[in-house]
Amino acid sequence: MREIDPNKEFIDLVVFDGAANIQKAAQLLEEHYPRVTVQTCIEHTVSLIFGRLYLSGPIHALCKFAKLVSEMLLFNVSIKY
Repeated sequence: MREIDPNKEFIDLVVFDGAANIQKAAQLLEEHYPRVTVQTCIEHTVSLIFGRLYLSGPIHALCKFAKLVSEMLLFNVSIKY
């Protein structure tokens, strides 16, 4: 973060998992970068939400169709070249 945002002007959000040592690192980041909001365990929650959405009927069918089309396009491109 020091290299990317040395003046502490651009980074607003940092996301970590919820392990105890990571939570301590998150506290230190908040102390040294007052502008930063630290979220812990959010990736697990988002993963659960999208996993449930993916398994719902219409979205699951759409994802299967999109995968089929992309595989067909990739196969078609590899044959041409």
